[in-house]
Amino acid sequence: MLVDGGVVNPLPMEHVAVPKGNLLVAVNVNAPHKVKTKPAKKETTPEETNEAAAESVIEKAKHLINKKWNSMTSGDPERTPVSGIFTIVHNSFELMQHKLTLNALEKQTPDILLNIPVNAADTFDFYRAKELITLGYKEMKAELARSEKQRRLKQA
Repeated sequence: MLVDGGVVNPLPMEHVAVPKGNLLVAVNVNAPHKVKTKPAKKETTPEETNEAAAESVIEKAKHLINKKWNSMTSGDPERTPVSGIFTIVHNSFELMQHKLTLNALEKQTPDILLNIPVNAADTFDFYRAKELITLGYKEMKAELARSEKQRRLKQA
């Protein structure tokens, strides 16, 4: 079995030698979720939510995990609720990758950091390659414009 090196080092900047006059550009595909807005839904009281989720021990566990997960993902409405062990493992892996990325950024700061939200694509979204490459170009163009604006402000 082969495993991608990104599993243990998702932002391997320490392996890059940056010659004088060059920039280090890093692309973080483990950035926090991008919250997508949805039309407002009928609000339910916490009591209604708790009663509906507390039908069984399993439902109580799912409810508790979803509540905790929401607190860590800023309540992203697009986030799929925990529905089984695969979801729990996947969400745990996602949190681990985010922490490893933050550790890498503490050790070395790139000149330009492009943050792509982790929920821009799922693990098996290979069929979306063209769309995701287009997203990367669009986001990098915007990041380069922001970086150039900051550079000019520092010079002024």
